[in-house]
This record gives sequence, structure tokens and C-alpha cells, in this order.
Amino acid sequence: MTFAQKLFQSWSGRKRENNLVIFNCLAITLILITAGIYLFQINVGVNHCLEIERAEEQVKSLKMENEKLLKETAGLGSMANIAQIIQGLKMVKVDQVDYLVFSGEVLAEK
Repeated sequence: MTFAQKLFQSWSGRKRENNLVIFNCLAITLILITAGIYLFQINVGVNHCLEIERAEEQVKSLKMENEKLLKETAGLGSMANIAQIIQGLKMVKVDQVDYLVFSGEVLAEK
């Protein structure tokens, strides 16, 4: 075997080793990128779930507040409460009420 043949064999052997190293590096890089994308998607999914839970809690609290306000509105509109509010206004009580009697004739003309 000549020197050139020995040199070519050693060079081609190194080339195969280099190709194997490059292949291994690319495989590891691909695995790491895939793992990173997977973790990112899991993180996004968990964040969406947390946002949904927060929104559901907010809806629940707003429903409770709405029910409370409806009850408060009903209570404020009751006759007993209106009577108390009127007493608090310090208005003069009307003893005698006079109503206008309408005779059916025209009150105003153009």
C-alpha cells in the first residue's frame, strides 16, 4: 500500500468519524429543540387554564354581587323602606287633599 492510499484511508476514516460526530450533535440539538417546544406548549396550556379559572372565579363573584344588589334594590323599593325614606326627608304631611274635577269640557284650545 502506498503512502497516498494510507493517507486517503486515514482521511476517509476521519471523515466517517466527523460525520458521526456531526450526526450526533444534530440529533442532540433536534431533541433539545423538540423538548423546548414541548415545554413551551405545556406552559402556554397551563397559563390558559389558569386564565380560565380566574375568569370563572370572577364570573362567580360577579353573580354573587349581582344577586346581592338585586336583593338590595328590592329592599329599597319596599313600601316600608320608602316610608322611612320619606320621613327622613322632613316633608310636611298633607292632611286634606283637594283634587281637580274635570268636567269633560276643553281646558285649552289652540
